[in-house]
Amino acid sequence: MEKTLDFRRHFLDEEPDQRPYGNPDHLYVDDEFPLEMAIVQDNNEIDWKRPKEFVDHPKLFTDGSTRFDIGQGSAGTCWFLSIVADIADNKQMLKQVLPYTAYFIEDPDKYDGIFHARFFRFGKWEDVYIDDFLPVIYGNTLWGAKSSTDDNEMWVALLEKAFARLHGSYDAIYGGQPGDAYLQLTGGIGERIELEGLQDKTNAIFNRIKNALSSNCQITCVVPDEYDNYKGLVGGHAYSLVDAKQINQTKLIRVRNPWGHGEWKGAWCDGSPEWKSIPANSLQFPNKDDGEFYVCLEDFMKYFSHTTICSLTPDFDMDGCSDSLNHILNIYGEWYRNTAAGFHKLLQNPRFSIVLSSQGALEDGKVPVVLQMIQHSKKRKTDNVSIRCDIFKVLGDKIRQSGRCIALEIQGQKNNVYSPELQSSFRFRLTPGRYLIIPSTVDERQEKAFLLRLFSPGPLESVKEIPRDVNLTSCENEESIDIKGKKYPLTFEKTLFGEFFQGVNAGGQISNQESYSSNPQYLVIVPDIGSDIPLVVHIMQKNVEPQYPVGVRLYKVIDGHQLPLDTKYLYENYSKCPQHLEGDQSKFVISWDVDVRYLLAAGKYILLIHLDEPNTEKPFSILFKSTQHITIKGFQTG
Repeated sequence: MEKTLDFRRHFLDEEPDQRPYGNPDHLYVDDEFPLEMAIVQDNNEIDWKRPKEFVDHPKLFTDGSTRFDIGQGSAGTCWFLSIVADIADNKQMLKQVLPYTAYFIEDPDKYDGIFHARFFRFGKWEDVYIDDFLPVIYGNTLWGAKSSTDDNEMWVALLEKAFARLHGSYDAIYGGQPGDAYLQLTGGIGERIELEGLQDKTNAIFNRIKNALSSNCQITCVVPDEYDNYKGLVGGHAYSLVDAKQINQTKLIRVRNPWGHGEWKGAWCDGSPEWKSIPANSLQFPNKDDGEFYVCLEDFMKYFSHTTICSLTPDFDMDGCSDSLNHILNIYGEWYRNTAAGFHKLLQNPRFSIVLSSQGALEDGKVPVVLQMIQHSKKRKTDNVSIRCDIFKVLGDKIRQSGRCIALEIQGQKNNVYSPELQSSFRFRLTPGRYLIIPSTVDERQEKAFLLRLFSPGPLESVKEIPRDVNLTSCENEESIDIKGKKYPLTFEKTLFGEFFQGVNAGGQISNQESYSSNPQYLVIVPDIGSDIPLVVHIMQKNVEPQYPVGVRLYKVIDGHQLPLDTKYLYENYSKCPQHLEGDQSKFVISWDVDVRYLLAAGKYILLIHLDEPNTEKPFSILFKSTQHITIKGFQTG
């Protein structure tokens, strides 16, 4: 089930291309994509010829398509061709890219010189039409990609040219990430797995690869530059991963070079002595240089830098099998003017609210969600910027005198980094509830459109864009606290809102004797459970400059004393305040989120918060977390 919402106002979609005109008497010529534009560098010895000019019997396919058809030429498109090889064995996927109208070369009554391909671009399938002139060298040899099985077969060469046309030139598609190619050829999602540092998890990697292949996922792998020419490997080169077998205790990975030749020369290569150690006919594997070879798992982990597992729906639990995240929400948006705020003004970027139900929750009550973020890009080598997307849990939402304020808690921040790739994917395990999604670029004033694709086991509801005049505060996610090596789960939380107002409760720090007691105060009642209880507090100021220093101090309350605490009590007990876990009695720092942690005995306390100077105005929210239910009551909160 798929749902699409478009919040763009400026970067709108262009009109789709229509099939150009051509007929057998007037073959189509694409005047906007001549040789000198298609191949910008080193094109002096390249001719531009139609297939009938350099082969005898051109055709789109010869006996269908297989991965053995793919042969890489002089263009550096292994990242693209490794995925083409994978989908060549999947007729349904290839049919999506090459429709029945793709090429009429074998029908003299319909042949019009047009080749038609489709690519998934920015959330939609886009038609690309090219003429069938191809780059040729030495009179009759294809310069670019070609069929490795029949010189008359043209689908590989024409598909590569159509992909170059989509991006502006062959030069523009030199080098890339297989996950990006998979997205554009299938509309699916790819996950890159860095193999370095996973030597202790080889069995898990092998099982994930094996399961992924049995689930019809496509997999690629890359050799790093440092192993160029090592035992036949090509550095900086993308290969297809086509099989995984275990024979006795030996785990083998079968790999294909998109060149159609050039193989591994180490252990378990074609004809190597290792094959004598396993039963005859354990694997049917021809001993020829066709670009396919086996490598043992240990060498695969050592000589390949990363692998990318691609599927139409995400593999959330990382077992290699696609999961039931069959609900897809597409959100189109844009960074424009004030909303192109960059990393340092993260909360001022576009903000979208969603509600996540408990449908599909795991045993721990959390719901798996995968977010794929795609940036709009016409020229992939110059248009892309570093992007990321954060999800925030909504802790509270309140209308106050200065306007609406929403308190947020960021989710999954540790694994979320900026990436300049066309698309990035992020995994989240979320409790049911309301969330804000905030995409951002690393630098401000980078204006462009983006697409968010959210995969979930149930529908995401109440999707809205949050206006810029809504005040946001945020803190980091903290599900537990570690004290002296013991981990305490923080099962209780309460969020309150407040605002410092001039002449009311903006009392400033302790040196302002007349006004200090007017600052916001929070009564904290810790229950008696026979042991001390952790308390975590986050004071979050509105995330708009200026940013002020925020101070916090905890006072023990004597039974029967009137609340809120007066100036006399605060000054007389100032030096008797409990220490927080960092060893001081107070905390006073400049931050959007000031966090402080205590280990408290049963009793009553007042938490007082303040800014530096009196009469400084600023909205804020405050989050209390603990292992037990704690009574919280605010005084003078504005």
